[in-house]
Amino acid sequence: MEDIFLKNIREKIEIKPGYKILVAVSGGMDSVLLLYLLNKYSQELGINIEAAHVNHMLRGKDSDKDQEYVRELCDKWSIPFHTIKIDVKKISKKNKWSLEEGARKLRYDYLNNIKGKYGCNKIAVAHHQKDQAETILMHLIRGTGAEGLRGMFFEKDDIVRPLLNITREDIEKKINEIKLEYRTDKSNLQTKHTRNKIRLKLLPILKKYNPQIENNLVKTGEIIGEDNSFIQSEVDKFYKLLIERKDQYIIFNKKVIELHPAIRRRLIIEAYKDLTHKYLEYKYVIKADDYLENTYDKKLGLPNDVKLYFKNNEILLDRRTNIIDIMDFETIIDKPGQYEIADKVLKLEIITEKLEKAIYNNRSESEGYVDFNNLSWPLLVRNRKAGDIFYVMGDKTGRKLKKLFIEKKIDRENRDKLPLIFTENGELVFIPGLGVSELAKINDNTEIILHFSYR
Repeated sequence: MEDIFLKNIREKIEIKPGYKILVAVSGGMDSVLLLYLLNKYSQELGINIEAAHVNHMLRGKDSDKDQEYVRELCDKWSIPFHTIKIDVKKISKKNKWSLEEGARKLRYDYLNNIKGKYGCNKIAVAHHQKDQAETILMHLIRGTGAEGLRGMFFEKDDIVRPLLNITREDIEKKINEIKLEYRTDKSNLQTKHTRNKIRLKLLPILKKYNPQIENNLVKTGEIIGEDNSFIQSEVDKFYKLLIERKDQYIIFNKKVIELHPAIRRRLIIEAYKDLTHKYLEYKYVIKADDYLENTYDKKLGLPNDVKLYFKNNEILLDRRTNIIDIMDFETIIDKPGQYEIADKVLKLEIITEKLEKAIYNNRSESEGYVDFNNLSWPLLVRNRKAGDIFYVMGDKTGRKLKKLFIEKKIDRENRDKLPLIFTENGELVFIPGLGVSELAKINDNTEIILHFSYR
C-alpha cells in the first residue's frame, strides 16, 4: 500500500523536493493516515508538511473533539497546525447553499487561504478509491458529460490526492496495523446527504450484481479520462481560435455551430466557466447547444443571470443586465434570491413560519405566496407567449392569458413586460398583477412558503 502511495507521488502528482504541502486533516481514518504517510516519508521526498483542520460546528462537542484530536496529533508529530471554527449551517443558510455545498466551499476557501498565507505549494486531501467511485456514480445520476465521468483527478488546481487509487479496505488494514487512532464522524452513517445515500444504500445494492463495481467505476473513469484529455486538447485549440473574452461577456464566432457537438458543448462549458467561475450543469449545456444549432430568435436564459443570444454575425454569452431587451426575456432561476427582470427586481424569499391570514389579505398586487414543496425546480421566468394558460385561484379550469389580461384591464403596453413564473414542469404559478395559480396555492398542509414580490 505504501509503495502505491509513493508511486503516486512520484508519477501521478507533481511534488518536488523543497515543496511545502498543506495536509487537510478532518481527524477521520483516511486523512489521519494521509498525514502519517506524508510525515513518515517527508525526508525521503524532501518536503515539509503542515496540517489544517476546519471545525464545521455541525456536530457540537464532537466537532470540537475532532479539532482537539488533530491538534494533539500534530503536536505529537511536531507538525505546524492551522485550524478555524466556521458556522457552516449559519453561513450556508444565509447564502442559500446546501450544507454539503457550503461545507465544501468554506473548507476549500480556508485551505487556499492558508496555502497562500504560509507559502504552501500544494494541498493534499485524502480522497481514495471508494470516494472516486461514489463521485463518478453521483455525477452519472445527476447527469454529466465525459468530464464528470472522469471523476476526481490525482492533481488539479494544486489539490493533490495521493490515496486516490487505494482502496478503503487497504487504508483500514494499514491504520489498524500501525495502531493509529482516528475519529469517527457519525453523520457519515446518516442518509441525509446524497453522497451518503450512494455510499450506504446504492453501492451495496450494486455490489450484489457485481462485487467489483467500485473498481470498475474507477477504471471506467480512467479510460474516459484518457479520451477526455484528447478532446480537451481540441477544445483548447478551438477556444483560442473562435472565442473572444470580454469583461462581462464572451463572443463566439459563428463557426462554432459547424463543429462536432462534443467540441461545441465543451466550448459552451469552458466559456460559461470562464465568465462565471462556475460549472454549467449538463442539462443546461444541452439546451444551449440546441439553441446554437437551431439559431432561435429569443435569448436563452442560463443560471447566474447569463444569457445566450445571436447578435449580428456573432453569438454572445452575456451576463450584463443593462442590455436585456424587456420585450424578449427568459431567465432560469435555480434558487431563491433577487433577480433583475425587465428593469425591476423579482424577489423570491423562503418563509418557514406560519403567517397570519391578514398578511395574505393585505398583500399588494405585485406579491404572491405559494407552497414551496409544490414547485419543481429550476423555475423559468419569461414574458408571455401565444397559448399560455393560467389557473386563476379558486378555478380549476385553465384560462387563456390574453383574455385574463383584458378582463383585469392590464395595459396593453405592460402585458409583454410582466414576468411569468413557470415551474420546471411548465406550470404557470405566479403573475404580478394576476396573482398565484390554483396549482401552487398554500393550504393547511403547507410547511414551507415561497414569497414572490416584483417591484
